[in-house]
This record gives sequence, structure tokens and C-alpha cells, in this order.
Amino acid sequence: MIITISEKKVRKELAEAQARLQEYGERRTDLEGIGRCLHWLKDPQAVDYFRRAAQVAPDPRGPDAGNAIWMGTIWGFAGEPTKATKRLQQAYQIATQQASTGGLHGYIHLIKTCVLLGYDAEAQTHVATLHARGDQVPELEALGILAQARQNQQIGLAQAAVDRLATLIRRERWQLSATRAPTPWDWYEIALRLAKDLGADIPEEALP
Repeated sequence: MIITISEKKVRKELAEAQARLQEYGERRTDLEGIGRCLHWLKDPQAVDYFRRAAQVAPDPRGPDAGNAIWMGTIWGFAGEPTKATKRLQQAYQIATQQASTGGLHGYIHLIKTCVLLGYDAEAQTHVATLHARGDQVPELEALGILAQARQNQQIGLAQAAVDRLATLIRRERWQLSATRAPTPWDWYEIALRLAKDLGADIPEEALP
């Protein structure tokens, strides 16, 4: 299931984020929102907005896996892989400690970080752990399929991950400009690119 991207809708979201930026100044949420819209419009200026979003973000007061995941994702969009990996490794360490106590949020952060770092086998293990104890989070279930597809290079599983994420985006009405990365749109893009790399018939216009 491929989502048809409406350029008109994306430009409307872009204009709204730009208006907020003009009114309130450089806030990371608005900078990220603009970057996301430009990213899907294939505008190279997106990189600059993601970089500015990362630069203006305040430092957390203590260990914060969610913030580290956000920073890692945004630095990745900004074309800074070294900074992205450093932040994601921080998130992995924090989330591993959190998950060791059995808390759901620790597992959520850990699974997301594992997928972003390419720790696909570990991601699947954690998703299975949550599933076994009855914690079935649709986004994480999709990430488990994505991790399995990437590890085994299976086009069918990659397409299944695309379908699940597209369904989630539509059901919850996620806007492309939605912030607090990674959003379902980020996972959808990763799954879509994987499916295309494995030979699925994915048109170029479906990708940013």
C-alpha cells in the first residue's frame, strides 16, 4: 500500500510551519516541520532546516533516550552520519538500561534505536518479548517486520512493513510535518526504500 503524496497538502503544511517560524522565532519543532515538508518535496534546503533544528534544541537535564533518538534522527536528516550515530548509541545505552527494568517505554526506545542502528536481530527479539507479554504496539509490530525483512532480505516482508506503516499513518492521520522524530513517516520511508532495493515496483515519486 503506497501513500499518494499530495503536493498541495504538503505545501499547505509547509506554509503553516513557516508562518509559525516567522511568528515565534527559531523553535526546533517548526524548523523540523519545515525540514520534513521540504524533504518530501525533494528540496535540498531541507538539510539546512534539520541542522538548525538540531542546533537550537536544548540539552536534556539528564539521561533521555527519547531526546537522543530525536537528535540522532535529525542529524541523520541533516547529512551528519557521525553525529547521528553518536546520539543513537547514547540512546541505545540509556534505553537498554531502561528496558532492563521491564518498563514499556524503555522497550519502545530500545526497539526504535535498534532499527535505526541496524541491530535487526535484537529489534526482533525485543518486539517478540513485548508481544509475548501482551504489549502489542502497532508501530513496534511494524518495526519488527521491517527488521526481519532487512535481516533476511525478503521483499514480501518489506512490503508487509510498508502496508502496516501506511495503514498506521492513515488511521492516525499523521501529517508529514509532524515532529518528534522518528515518526511513522520515517519508518515508512525506510521500509519503502528497502522494498524498492529488494525489487518491488516503487515509483520514484512515492519517495522523498
